[in-house]
Amino acid sequence: MNLRYCPVCRAEYAPDTERCHDCDVDLVDSLEEQPVPEKAQTAEPLVTVAAFDTPLKASILASRLEAEGIECFVADAETIAIHGLLSNALGGVKVQVRESEAPRAAVIARQAGSQAPRRPCPRCGSTNVGRKGLSLPLAILAVLTLGVLALFFPVELQCSECRHRWR
Repeated sequence: MNLRYCPVCRAEYAPDTERCHDCDVDLVDSLEEQPVPEKAQTAEPLVTVAAFDTPLKASILASRLEAEGIECFVADAETIAIHGLLSNALGGVKVQVRESEAPRAAVIARQAGSQAPRRPCPRCGSTNVGRKGLSLPLAILAVLTLGVLALFFPVELQCSECRHRWR
């Protein structure tokens, strides 16, 4: 029992079949070996340049790298999107590049991380701004005791340069 093959899509058919149902071409008794592409023969290892807790943050960096002409891959995005609690166990959503592109990609990843938007001080324009108010344990206690009402307390910001406070 010799199978027949489609020369276009390389699908296998029963011996009595004459034409490929998908490609509408005549079947052949054997297929020629296709040469393996040179790029596939020398697979370069992947290097993780950044890891994030959500797939959205990883895809933003991936878009930035692709805009710079660096081919990148996002690993574990689907798993963490479905089971967010596995993020720490898996090491986050990883952005990976080929080993030869890793140094350039790492520079772009650092630049992208340092350009996080910050609210400037209205008085001096400095971006060295921090939150002021309850400490983390007190904030947790407020949420536990007051419930949702604790979320309505305004957040106060303070400039580290001129000490100006605002909401």
